[in-house]
Amino acid sequence: MFLPLALIACGGEEKTNEGENETLEITPEPIEEAAPEVMYTPDTSAEQLIVDYLKANKWTGERHESGMYIVVENAGEPEKPTLLDDVTIFYTGKLLDGTVFDGTTTEPATFPLSNLIPGWQIGIPYFGEGGKGKLVIPPGLAYGEYGSGEAVPPNATLMFEIELVTFKKSAKKPMYY
Repeated sequence: MFLPLALIACGGEEKTNEGENETLEITPEPIEEAAPEVMYTPDTSAEQLIVDYLKANKWTGERHESGMYIVVENAGEPEKPTLLDDVTIFYTGKLLDGTVFDGTTTEPATFPLSNLIPGWQIGIPYFGEGGKGKLVIPPGLAYGEYGSGEAVPPNATLMFEIELVTFKKSAKKPMYY
């Protein structure tokens, strides 16, 4: 007597029908990888400074639980990027005194979102393609106690103007995988 046989290996199945010499191969459905969550430590050290900055500029921002504020001028398309995506953006980075320390000019820049500062990992997913706004980021979600070169001093609260041009799944795994 021939007994039914089922083999399961690497997520696929191979079954042999009882009484038949025919083997059926069943290909597993692809499993979409879940986007990892942003890893951060909330930073409310600059809370009053950010609130005063927003008020002085007459901006209304949404406070994220991390301590940063997101000012959405245009949300863009409904689909939003995740940490698994490369984002292509125009941006300008400023200190709160208005000093520009970084940015794009005529061409946008493309980055794996997972490799960027926590403030960008949190804020950029508020925008879809064509979205524009500002991110006001406390030091602990930006460059922290060390700053970034001569341009960004230690413990600087930063403001970024962001325009999300496009995004696509990254070929690289997030750094903390």
